[in-house]
Amino acid sequence: DDVSDSKSVIDFSKTERVPAYGHCIAVRITAENAEQGFKPTSGGIQELNFRSTPNVWGYFSMDSSGSIHEFADSQFGHLFASGPDREQARRNMVLALKELSIRGDISTTVDYISKLIEMDDFIDNNIDTAWLDGIIASGGIKISPSANSLRRGVSGSSGLSNDTLAVIGATIVAFDQCSNDETTFTGLLDRGQLPPLTLLKMIRDVELIL
Repeated sequence: DDVSDSKSVIDFSKTERVPAYGHCIAVRITAENAEQGFKPTSGGIQELNFRSTPNVWGYFSMDSSGSIHEFADSQFGHLFASGPDREQARRNMVLALKELSIRGDISTTVDYISKLIEMDDFIDNNIDTAWLDGIIASGGIKISPSANSLRRGVSGSSGLSNDTLAVIGATIVAFDQCSNDETTFTGLLDRGQLPPLTLLKMIRDVELIL
């Protein structure tokens, strides 16, 4: 039959059901602070890196300025991971969350969800609709600083964002360079030599490794 014909009818009571194949796990990416009761956050997103694979794909959306508005829905992304079974789909999602990089003024639930789906109860599928509520009631999951949280500019154990630490580090390195050049400059003058103008540079190239 021509399935494009609007008059054709599918009799679901007689039609053979297509057997299910594989498993899919979906994760909502939200601008929420999990350690503060999933409080919504707002602000700009300077960088978002995600690479789809044959087993994982996702989409992200925000306004034209690259910001998450405080009065809008906190969800701005969705990830989907598939696999021949639940465990493989879970492993694919774990890898996808670890490779997802978000840098900006917002907090996200990425690290929190990464911890959740690696808990024994989740791995063993020993969960129900009250599982997460029980975790929150018992004190929740403590999120330690990770490479992802640093890339997102989230405060670590020092209480300073990654961007702030970079500015401080660059300032210290530049100060040391200027101090060394000043010593060299005055030393040449004391010996009656003309110092090169490069010792008076006001702009410095600084390389930092985080």
